[in-house]
Amino acid sequence: MAKGRALLDSESDSHGKPGVDTSERTALERRARGASRRNRLAAGRGHSLSLGADGTVWAWGGNWSAQLGDGTWGRPLQPVKVQGLDGVKSLAAGDDFSLALREDGTVWAWGSNSRGQLGPSAPPGASSTPSQVPGLTDIVAIATGHSHALAVRGDGTVWAWGSNFIGELGRPANYSANPTPTQVSGLSGIITVAADFTFSMALREDGTVWAWGGNGDGQLGDGSGSRPRQIGGLTDVISLNAAETHALVMRKDGSVWGWGDNQNGQLATGSEIRFSPVQVLGLANAVAVSANNMRSLALREDGTVWSWGYNSYGQLGDGTRMTRHKPAPVQGLSHVTEISAGGALSLALLQNGTVWGFGDNSSSQIDDSKQLTYPTPVQRPGLAGVVTISAGPAHVLAVLSDGTARAWGSNVYDQIGDGVSSIHSTPVLVPLPTSEP
Repeated sequence: MAKGRALLDSESDSHGKPGVDTSERTALERRARGASRRNRLAAGRGHSLSLGADGTVWAWGGNWSAQLGDGTWGRPLQPVKVQGLDGVKSLAAGDDFSLALREDGTVWAWGSNSRGQLGPSAPPGASSTPSQVPGLTDIVAIATGHSHALAVRGDGTVWAWGSNFIGELGRPANYSANPTPTQVSGLSGIITVAADFTFSMALREDGTVWAWGGNGDGQLGDGSGSRPRQIGGLTDVISLNAAETHALVMRKDGSVWGWGDNQNGQLATGSEIRFSPVQVLGLANAVAVSANNMRSLALREDGTVWSWGYNSYGQLGDGTRMTRHKPAPVQGLSHVTEISAGGALSLALLQNGTVWGFGDNSSSQIDDSKQLTYPTPVQRPGLAGVVTISAGPAHVLAVLSDGTARAWGSNVYDQIGDGVSSIHSTPVLVPLPTSEP
């Protein structure tokens, strides 16, 4: 599941590349803004969300907790419009709940409310329609973990609600629902946040990184517990990436640093767990990072992709299925503008609008052949003009330059949105009307 991506429209505009005049954005800087473009797509465990051209939200897939927000609990045969929402600019999907950030700075939530992740005004079990999360105004960024949520206010404060089993809300752990957004103490000047299963991270405007919540694999660095702690030794950070058991950040100088679980080399260093950040050696001039399922990807400013970590499905794209503890270039890829790591599949979007995949192909995520894995990149047939991509656990979403969306791969939860539960080996048009019929 693609969980808890930080969403902030202006995030990349706040920092210029070293040695580049910030008044003249280059193509390389636009690559670094790939993450902010993905706020048009969000994928939970079994459901998908997309923004319409008019700021409405469309949803499809599993609806067991009413996470599609169309007022029903059924499984629709095609994408449905989330009721009562317009003017939306960012989306986030938790395990089985959804969030939307509107242009007016308010946050709206729907789906499962088992841990209070929808806020205090929502029904206790679940809600099939969005409701505003009270107490949140002037919000500029949102993120979701498994069943908790984070929001950044324009004044740089962070607010959290939902599950707090391991202190992921920034206060002492408890086993009850926490529906009321509460300010995370000790944080100020925050510009964006990221979250994964049970831990949370925040990036301050001074380039420092702070973390709190679960620390079973060292995700909090050398700190621990429910109170935010600064990750030591990190400055000039401009982006965050929270994977389930490790974290990656990118600094202004294009270097990549990581900490947490390293049993499969996803931090590119020797020890199994790193409680303090370590620079990923042999990698420079990065403009984007993506981490998932015990492996890491980085996009360099020269348009090449580098990978390291777990590789049993060939998801490193180096022609082997051997775990690798040092970064190496993905074979045969250049002019890449965006990357996405989901499940055991890795994706790359090229400047010409084509999509290339490597790794798991068991649900035809890469092509419609019978080959189960691809250790080197293969172009996705029948697809062009793509402007942004998102890889889920076993399915793929893409938005095209004409504003339409495509989906393919596993459809066990109707992630594709056409009501046919079988694997979709070719991209299917996701009918997302731009306005009400």
